Amino acid sequence: MSKNSDKNGNSDDTRCSFCGRTAEQVGQLITSPTEATICHNCVEICSGLYHDDTSADAANSNSIPKLEIQTPKKLHAQLNKYVVGQETAKRLSL
Repeated sequence: MSKNSDKNGNSDDTRCSFCGRTAEQVGQLITSPTEATICHNCVEICSGLYHDDTSADAANSNSIPKLEIQTPKKLHAQLNKYVVGQETAKRLSL
């Protein structure tokens, strides 16, 4: 332990590996054997990802938005806005 470590092994400059907040800002940090650290707030957020919530609202708010794939014509139109010439390259990218 360094000179500036507290009783939990957290030094003054130790930060949460997830949110970047210091031990001074969040309190105790949990340190892994590989010296990654996590604060109580991030533990709560991460543990919430694993709880089974069967409500429809929760299912909708946690779902990944549907990926909208554009048609080749729309993609070509987008490329025409930003790429001047290079028609061969634009056709190959589609």
